Amino acid sequence: MNWTNNGTTDQGLTNVSYEDHIYYPNTFQAWVSALQGFIIFAGAGLGLAAYLCSSAAELCSPFSYYIINIFLADLMLAVFESLMVVEKYYGHWILGRTTCTTALFLFLCGEGVVGNIHFLVSLNRTWAMFFPLHFRRNNTKRTAAGLCAQVWLGTVVAISVWLSFNFPYVVEPIGHCRLQVAAVRTVSIIMMPVFVTPTIFIIAIYPVLWRKHQAQRRIRENMQMEKGQFHLA
Repeated sequence: MNWTNNGTTDQGLTNVSYEDHIYYPNTFQAWVSALQGFIIFAGAGLGLAAYLCSSAAELCSPFSYYIINIFLADLMLAVFESLMVVEKYYGHWILGRTTCTTALFLFLCGEGVVGNIHFLVSLNRTWAMFFPLHFRRNNTKRTAAGLCAQVWLGTVVAISVWLSFNFPYVVEPIGHCRLQVAAVRTVSIIMMPVFVTPTIFIIAIYPVLWRKHQAQRRIRENMQMEKGQFHLA
């Protein structure tokens, strides 16, 4: 199995074919990936820096643990996009199977952690609105840190197992660094809840939280009206 050169592009890069596929260098897509990586890195980096430079009270709040972990996961996605710049620029993956697996790990872990931390945020808001007294007593920094640590541990273990099954199917030379879902279909189906469940919960719970918020707002408005009428009487 060998690569075959098929001439050069206007940029001086070589078109490459492998079996029945021809891979063309794509500088436009390389710039797009570079821009995506920069935006993610800048947003996550600036957000993380802002939190670290904020007041001690804000930094030590339980909710800040979720935000910081989202920023850290976004940095992993920024590194992944940076690696994709190389693939897009050359038209195929040139960094080897180990680096490809590392890139997939960064992408899948970053996506998994971001999704599941957003799930924790939604769960936190649900807890606060439906069980306010229990929330005030138990929503501590230790609880938030423990939940975030469980998300990282669970995601890293799940993705590592997934990629261990995928690794034998990453055969060099590599056209594109992608997860071989068809080859590891059973494991992929088992892993889908890591990504799908948080999204389903978030979509389902926010209309409920909105209605709860509106109901609480009406109660407060009625109480204020009754209080105003009492003073007038």
